[in-house]
Amino acid sequence: MRRRWAVAGLLALTASLLLVGVALAQDVGAGIPTPPDPPKARAGVYVTSEDNEDNAGTGVADNDMGTIKPRLICGNDPLGPIEFNIVVGEEMSSGGQLALAAWDFTSGLHGVYVNGHFLGTIPVQEKGPWEVLLFEVPQAVLKQGANLVEIEVAFGDCGSIAWGTLAQEFEPSNGAPPEPPNAVLGLYVTSEDNEDNARTGAADDDMGTSDPPWICPNSENAPIEFNIVVRRQVCSGGELTLAVMGLETGEHEVYVNDNFVALIPPQEDDVWVVLPFQVPQSALRRGENLVQIRLMGGDCGYMAWGALAIEPCAEEEFVPELGSLMLLGSGLTGLAGYAGLRWRNHR
Repeated sequence: MRRRWAVAGLLALTASLLLVGVALAQDVGAGIPTPPDPPKARAGVYVTSEDNEDNAGTGVADNDMGTIKPRLICGNDPLGPIEFNIVVGEEMSSGGQLALAAWDFTSGLHGVYVNGHFLGTIPVQEKGPWEVLLFEVPQAVLKQGANLVEIEVAFGDCGSIAWGTLAQEFEPSNGAPPEPPNAVLGLYVTSEDNEDNARTGAADDDMGTSDPPWICPNSENAPIEFNIVVRRQVCSGGELTLAVMGLETGEHEVYVNDNFVALIPPQEDDVWVVLPFQVPQSALRRGENLVQIRLMGGDCGYMAWGALAIEPCAEEEFVPELGSLMLLGSGLTGLAGYAGLRWRNHR
């Protein structure tokens, strides 16, 4: 009798522990914020947002990642490491960039691998929003077909992966970006990068018409920024036009000289569009005008060029500079001397 009571007690304790474990797992899952939407697959951009692999490499999902119900995976979890395949549909002609939507990896010790090649570790994250993290992948590591991505979760820490993408060098599905307009009186154009985040005047290659880069909110060179140089006095507001592709959420902010201008409207298709924005006179100035596109959420995209159209000022009263007056005076003096010499010779 005692033995049966002991067995019954052990079973009850085991069941209680299992229920507690399930409850804790549900609490952890419930505490994960909604991840950002993954970018849409396009030519040269390959996306995985649902699990498609397990630790044994059988091609069966073990549900350790995904956007619908992201799971918190810990270092001692039997589901670890987090693994999934990104299927590349064509031969990689160059190296690529791996993007991971990650949350709550706090130790800085979690290794990231593609096809067994170590890319680096996930940087320390604080509890808060999801981040899109970027890792450079050498061409020799990538292959056509399934590319295995693995995140080795360090013991004593946990984290969650929603999706991953592999992007090749820029090969837009709808051809090269549209040609920028020609600069004329009152129209100022920038089609090559000329500024960085520190505003030193050095290009950080986050925009341009020649091979535009794929920029995400957590890219090292985000936000996208460049200067448009206005060479005349500003007497009115202007119209800023931007050639962009892939910015789909409608959350990305446009600034001119740190003045908020507008949100980039959602783009339905992955095609280049030229978008106009009205800029008040108070936000503009003669000389360099800093244009910024501050990327929000998990969306990524391209920026080719920007143009600023400003109506020329009405005819201004001419006020010569001091140097010009001195030059004019010396010229008149010389002319008077020459005329006097001619007059004496004539006599």
